[in-house]
Amino acid sequence: MDKLSLIKGLGSLSPKEAVAVINDLPFAYYRSDAEGKLVATSQAMVELFGFTDAEELIGVTISDYYTDASGRVRFMQAMERGGGKVANFEAEMWGPRGTFWVATSAQWVFDDHGTIIGVEGLTRDITKQREALLFLQRDADFFDAFARSAGIGLGIHAADGEEVFVNETMYDLIDLKPADSDGQNIYSRLSDEITTIGKATDQTVLTGGSIHQQEALITVKGQPVWRSFSKFVIRREDSATPLICTTVQDIQDRKMQEAQLLQSSKLASIGELAAGIAHEINQPLNAIRLTSANLRNHLLKSESLDAKAGLSLEKINQQIDRASNIISQLLLYGRESSSNQGGCSLQRVIDNIRALVQQTLKVENIGLTVAMPEHDMQVPCNVTRTEQVLMNLITNSRHAILERRQHLDSDTRQPGKIEITVQRLEEHAVVRVQDDGTGVPASDRNRILEPFVTSKAAGQGTGLGLSVSLGILRDAGGTLEFLDCEVGACAEIKLPLLTATSTE
Repeated sequence: MDKLSLIKGLGSLSPKEAVAVINDLPFAYYRSDAEGKLVATSQAMVELFGFTDAEELIGVTISDYYTDASGRVRFMQAMERGGGKVANFEAEMWGPRGTFWVATSAQWVFDDHGTIIGVEGLTRDITKQREALLFLQRDADFFDAFARSAGIGLGIHAADGEEVFVNETMYDLIDLKPADSDGQNIYSRLSDEITTIGKATDQTVLTGGSIHQQEALITVKGQPVWRSFSKFVIRREDSATPLICTTVQDIQDRKMQEAQLLQSSKLASIGELAAGIAHEINQPLNAIRLTSANLRNHLLKSESLDAKAGLSLEKINQQIDRASNIISQLLLYGRESSSNQGGCSLQRVIDNIRALVQQTLKVENIGLTVAMPEHDMQVPCNVTRTEQVLMNLITNSRHAILERRQHLDSDTRQPGKIEITVQRLEEHAVVRVQDDGTGVPASDRNRILEPFVTSKAAGQGTGLGLSVSLGILRDAGGTLEFLDCEVGACAEIKLPLLTATSTE
């Protein structure tokens, strides 16, 4: 309807000037009186109907050229429903060149007293689109029914992007906006990101290439999602214009499963590596422990074991025990449990995690403090998976602190801190992990829990840690969310308490 505004004001021109303007319009223009007789027409309208001169159309009743006798009535009813306007009204017409299909946008014309004196509109030929749709209709109906049952988006468009057919599933999968007019270019209703991918792959298949189940991470309704799409060209004997058929599938769940499988594979690799390390290190540790015991016995027999020597041997044994404990924890973390079955002691989990990370954090000048209640709590998530959740949160905190340091112009060794607070809240255990790093913007706090979303620089994170952690907690009936805090980030874990005494 915006194009109709281009022809307003023709009344101020001379008849000759008005005809010149109308004939220069890039679309077919017409104007009829209240009875439907044509009083003005552009050369494009003459050619559309198959006449040679405008005089052949002037004065004819347009309703006589509808192949369906009720066409004019339906057109006027559509005008009334639209408050005096209609957009892309489709109808089959006839003329000297035979039958053809048009899409018309029109509006009423009023006199100075507000009385309807006619209709003026713009018309375009949509015969080719209609023929393509009829050609494809039987197959399209079949494939659409199949696609809907399989959750597949199905779309067909011309090589220039003009839409021919799109099923409802496709609208949701790629956030396709509804068409304003029949045959509208499909890429005018998609995001720039999807349009770029679509046009590039169109060229690939048009030049003989293959697009089969190609995967892409795209943004749909503001969220990153994984989609798989295939394309192929439909060529018809009765037309030189090729059509492109596109199918789209939602593979978000599969990518999540692959991510979890990858995580399990990583943990299995850690377990194998840890087992090798344990085997290699435990032997010299045992040798040191045995040598220390022999030395103590020798000093006792020779009565040479004084307080200083005894203290030194005790320190050696403590470091041996500490190294053995670290290896044990690494082995435990590397074993991926198949489910949340059973439960665990939060005190045990915190102690295990602290033993694993405190040395690394100390080297990086990051303090770790833990506040635990006097009485331990049992939660319905096994040790391995609970440790995995806490390790992901502590690792994120560490990265955020290191990133904050990179932005400082002065001391890049400025102390950092991570605080773990454990509380009992009615029938739930609450664990908060807070840091003084770069933090998480309020607008990203929900999105950051989604798979493949990360605030880290390219190559430094997969965006899977928090989503996997959320999945673990949900399996155990728990939650994970980020809270408001003045400095850094504060992640809150909430898990139901176990009443049973059996834990891992």
